[in-house]
Amino acid sequence: MNDAHDYRDLKHLAGIAHLAKTGSLRLRTSAHLLAERYYQPSGRFRGYGYEDLNLLGRVELEPIDAWLPSELDGGQSSWPYTRESLPEHIERIGDDRYRQLRDCLGPKNSQDAWHIRTAEKYGAFCFLTMDYSLLKAIESQKGHAAIKSLATRVWTPRQLGNYLRLSEISPVLMSYHDGDAPVRRDIHMPNQERAKYPRR
Repeated sequence: MNDAHDYRDLKHLAGIAHLAKTGSLRLRTSAHLLAERYYQPSGRFRGYGYEDLNLLGRVELEPIDAWLPSELDGGQSSWPYTRESLPEHIERIGDDRYRQLRDCLGPKNSQDAWHIRTAEKYGAFCFLTMDYSLLKAIESQKGHAAIKSLATRVWTPRQLGNYLRLSEISPVLMSYHDGDAPVRRDIHMPNQERAKYPRR
């Protein structure tokens, strides 16, 4: 059976999604995360296959900040941003809190530093992520002033699920919803890798 980190986190997503759908929990995104979708594989957000299940597909994810170019660069550019231009716009803003987090977490985590900064700025309880390299970087820098002073928690779905005392629900159980074929719960992709699909 699959015992990877992401599988254990996925077992908490069904409960989190249910709370969001019933209005007991409010999930938000940000202008920057929405902008990143322009150059990310579309299947990451909608699934690649016709029968793929998106647990958050029926959850409204409104941006916590303004969904406007002026939020990032004073309206000086047209959208969508490119993978290269979006970080450049962020650097030009000159946000001190972002720079503290970026310097602490390193250049490879500069995008995440902005996401965390945005979550904190707008009073989010936690920033949910399954980026384990980011979590490892935060853990290694937990004594740094930029991390110690964070008002927003940086958590995995599993950490939030445990905090809310949610029951774990195996994704395979969700796979039976509206299914028209047997589900093989004993197999998964070799080496925990995703299926390879071309970018759109």
